[in-house]
Amino acid sequence: PVVLHGNFMHLLMNMISISMIGFACNYHLGQLKYIIFLGVTGIGGNLCSCVFMSKCGISIGASSSIMGVIAFTIIFFCVNPELTSTN
Repeated sequence: PVVLHGNFMHLLMNMISISMIGFACNYHLGQLKYIIFLGVTGIGGNLCSCVFMSKCGISIGASSSIMGVIAFTIIFFCVNPELTSTN
């Protein structure tokens, strides 16, 4: 269900979010690892949603991939604070 979206606006917002947030993740992982990372976080997030929230209905979209990218970015820059320096 990662590639399924509720409507065009849902798809558009996910595309904008992943393009704005994902550049650092893509830069540091490389393109192939980034694509694999998006797939794993998207599928993993949707599986967790299905298991833990099965009574709430279906889960569609790439929001779990976006959350994975946000988590990676926060953790990466916390572990490597020297990369955030402007000097």
